[in-house]
Amino acid sequence: MSAQRPTALQHFNGLAAHYEASTGGCTRDVARLALEFSPEFTGSSSVLDNACGNGIVAQEILLTANAASQTPPAIHCVDGAPAMVDLARATIQPLPNAALTKFDTMSGEALSLPSDTFTHSITNIALLFFVDGLQGAKEIYRTLKPGGTAVVTSWKDLGYIRLVQQAQKAVRPNDPAMKPPVGEEWYREEHLVDVLRESDFADVRVDTKEVHYGATTVTALCELLLVTFSGLTREWSDEEKTRFKSELEKAVAPAAQAFQRPVWNGQEKKLQEFVGIPITALIAVAKK
Repeated sequence: MSAQRPTALQHFNGLAAHYEASTGGCTRDVARLALEFSPEFTGSSSVLDNACGNGIVAQEILLTANAASQTPPAIHCVDGAPAMVDLARATIQPLPNAALTKFDTMSGEALSLPSDTFTHSITNIALLFFVDGLQGAKEIYRTLKPGGTAVVTSWKDLGYIRLVQQAQKAVRPNDPAMKPPVGEEWYREEHLVDVLRESDFADVRVDTKEVHYGATTVTALCELLLVTFSGLTREWSDEEKTRFKSELEKAVAPAAQAFQRPVWNGQEKKLQEFVGIPITALIAVAKK
């Protein structure tokens, strides 16, 4: 009997230590977009960083407020994976303005938080991984104050997945194509809207934005993909792994694009050069 497939939560719990690197920076890019679509944060705002991962949303809020010498909002970071919460805490607590940021381990489908609590709720590239996305959306609605705004992000297209599948097919043409642990419906804008509206959000709009799964060089990008998808080739022979690496490099090189990404350097964001694969995010803004 084959080993039981890990759940998305178990996957991320094990991935926590190198999570952000494995995303090619794309989840931070989307988090920044989510915050741009969100109403302004003030010192009286209360923010839920829902399914927070390593706390990217909270980091961006705090770093931006610090750079502008503004009072940050109170933030509550929650995630169902304890290792992620520990990582978020270790990353955020040293920031000079993190005194009002809290951390808790809890499932997004069952938030042990009072109703009508937050002025802002951000769920960044997470709802699609929930066991019950609709229940997760209902919890977002329940914990949001009347008049509050939720921003929920997801993926519309993951271009790098096709490159991995292309390399896989070249080496093992009869194997089923590798797929992320996400239902195909989550790649449709209409599904995200339907889930939020079924959760009682009446005012919902969705935008699409391009970001990149990136690294500093094409070689580094290929190495990142090899590490991230190492589970695919774990049982392969050494010869097959070598061929897979070669096929992946051939697929990635013509698809990679040069782009610039802002990177925090102290209290400033500075543009740095990267190469990456374009991917498309869905950004839903829902008001209660």
